[in-house]
Amino acid sequence: LFAARIIADLARWLGEAGVDIRAHTRVRRVDAAAGRVETDRGLEAADVVVVAAGAWVLDLLPGQKGRLVPSRQTVLYLAPPPRFEAAWARAPVILDGSGTRGTYILPPAAGTRLKLGDHSFTRRGQGDDDRIATPADIEPVEAAARDSLVDFDDYRILEAKVCYYTVTADERFVVEPIGRAGWLMSACSGHGFKLAPLIAAGLADAIVGRRSAEEIPAWAAARG
Repeated sequence: LFAARIIADLARWLGEAGVDIRAHTRVRRVDAAAGRVETDRGLEAADVVVVAAGAWVLDLLPGQKGRLVPSRQTVLYLAPPPRFEAAWARAPVILDGSGTRGTYILPPAAGTRLKLGDHSFTRRGQGDDDRIATPADIEPVEAAARDSLVDFDDYRILEAKVCYYTVTADERFVVEPIGRAGWLMSACSGHGFKLAPLIAAGLADAIVGRRSAEEIPAWAAARG
């Protein structure tokens, strides 16, 4: 999935559809009982408030600390040696669970670069931290790459990027009512983006009464 392109197109489409997008507006506090949100621009009231704040969720719902944990993750963009370029150009997405880490590799496609990440969670940091990859960030991902790729020393690291998402101990999604007029939606743990449309649709059905609110937590966590 080309996440950046999807998000940009979605934001554009929502704007064209008349959705009021408050860009660059920091949320300070959520009152899930009253359906109110305090932002830099003042107080907003709504029928329902959905907190889907990713790695910033603890800023708004500190009671979730320990259950939802921000995790600083690093990916590497690589230039393969010339002898492997043709093979990578036609390669599928690769998940290597043979070692102790869990390497995932996305081949270059549609103008992108070869991308490699380590599914092991760091469980450290917070959303407002910088995104500058340090040697400590890069080392475990480079070790995972070395375990998975033949002749890794012949690859060239083009860039290391840091991102954040929230994880749970069992990597399951958390979607549940909070207060009289609120919902928490944390579909993260590294595999949330591809399933976000499904989870959001299920939550929307619960909000408008097409599904029982009681069933959604177990459904989102793949327990029912």
